[in-house]
Amino acid sequence: MKQCAVILAAGRGSRMGNLTTKIPKGLLEINGFSAVESQLSNLRQLGIENIAIVTGYLADKFEGFGTTNIYNPLWKKSNMVVSLECAFEWSKNYDQVLVSYADIFFSIEGLKQLTLCKGQISLLYDLNWLKLWKSRFEQPLTDAETFKVSGKGALLEIGDEALDIKEIEGQYMGVINFSKSGWQIFFDFIYNLPTNKKMSMDMTTALSSFLQTKGIVIDCIPFEGVWGEIDAPTDLQLYKEPKFQRCLISEVI
Repeated sequence: MKQCAVILAAGRGSRMGNLTTKIPKGLLEINGFSAVESQLSNLRQLGIENIAIVTGYLADKFEGFGTTNIYNPLWKKSNMVVSLECAFEWSKNYDQVLVSYADIFFSIEGLKQLTLCKGQISLLYDLNWLKLWKSRFEQPLTDAETFKVSGKGALLEIGDEALDIKEIEGQYMGVINFSKSGWQIFFDFIYNLPTNKKMSMDMTTALSSFLQTKGIVIDCIPFEGVWGEIDAPTDLQLYKEPKFQRCLISEVI
């Protein structure tokens, strides 16, 4: 089976302030390791050598990683869906396409689970999200989105504003896997979106709209391991804790 991976790294990460003046968010170091480096190591340990990074802001900083780099010329005024569209031609002939955000890291076990899933589209979600969100935010609901799963593990709802903890059965971790047919179906959906809508659309909004229009099953794989999302300067301090360091370091070495 021919596998590839696409890492979405075009944005600046403006919420990081001056920390991303000279380096993209996905390459910020946490005790010597970055989220992108950790992901690349995990992917290669699983035998996935064909990896593309969709770049934009400070694109030259992603050179030297042994990846195919695809530049999103609209990165300043677009969101993740446009970056994803940039990678389609490169990835369309693979049997499996794994897509991830550049600012996340997680242990290799999650990737193993995801790549073994036989569905057309499958994603990882954090069952223990609330504990992590409480460490990152004074009010977890200010950042968390709705996420609901059927009894059979199919995605029912994602990406809306949550008014109550009960609306959240987990949190999407920013990594999703497509079979060849699932990738084509999802791309067709993206391709046919109105340009103005596509330009501002993030991944969870796209998945929510896709569910409503296509009716395709998106398999949800629960994850209970250690992972992190870098979205604010305070996250970098949090991830210096030993449990996060083991996750980063063990996969890079």
